[in-house]
Amino acid sequence: MKTYTLNTDLSVIRRTSKVRYTKKLNQDIYNTLRRYNNKIDRLRRKQADYILPQKMTKEDLMESSYTTKELRRQLSNLDKFTRRGAEATYTTSGGYSISKYEYDYLRREQRRVKRKIEKELERYQTTAPTVFGKSQGFSFAQMGDSTYLNLKAKRTTLEKDISKMTRDELLKYRDVLYKLGKNRNYLAEGFRDNYLEILTDLGYFTGYDKEKLKLLKEKLLSLDPESFYRLYENEKAIKVIRDYYPLFTDFTYQSSDSYAEDVRNLYDELINNIDEIIAPYL
Repeated sequence: MKTYTLNTDLSVIRRTSKVRYTKKLNQDIYNTLRRYNNKIDRLRRKQADYILPQKMTKEDLMESSYTTKELRRQLSNLDKFTRRGAEATYTTSGGYSISKYEYDYLRREQRRVKRKIEKELERYQTTAPTVFGKSQGFSFAQMGDSTYLNLKAKRTTLEKDISKMTRDELLKYRDVLYKLGKNRNYLAEGFRDNYLEILTDLGYFTGYDKEKLKLLKEKLLSLDPESFYRLYENEKAIKVIRDYYPLFTDFTYQSSDSYAEDVRNLYDELINNIDEIIAPYL
């Protein structure tokens, strides 16, 4: 049996890009990446014992660039490393050496990502979730929503002083920062389709009426991928589908039948309220 994982980690969720990849832009990407990666290779062959920037691919750029302006900003940043002297090193109080280019970049990225997360936190502090389209009396923050708490933990991580880290700590932190930096930048078109696969499977597992299920899917498909994801973030009756799914696909659970009626009732309530649920996102 095929199972699906509804990945809600925003660092890997893709977004429809507004970048228009013209022949000139593709050539600029190719040339910049070639110069940038070649310089890293040359320095590695010289057995440089300090921390160098990470090599980049076109896919890496696409994943973190939603607009042409963002992409051009990234290309400009990569180009800075190709200039003479950009590999100059800086020794931190943590005792490791790092190229000054990479150190400055990580500090800028740390500030940028922190600003984005703080903006998200503000939204969760002022926005109330909905249940079957009806706004609840408390905000996500007041309810102790898990996503809000995770964002708070990420913000705390971004307050660390990279100059005081050990070499190993910095390398691990750089990977974390890279993932956080992609948040909200690359929302997967496939997310909505993945969700509908789960919705369909649960309907099948619980013996739900096929015509009703078809209607529910058609209503959800009326939303574009980004609007659907905003719905998923805010509407608890939509998000809870994710919690039921493993009860029917993970065989460590022995009592999935006892949840079948709950799922059927949930689907009925979704259909009865679907117009109100999706109205703010149309």
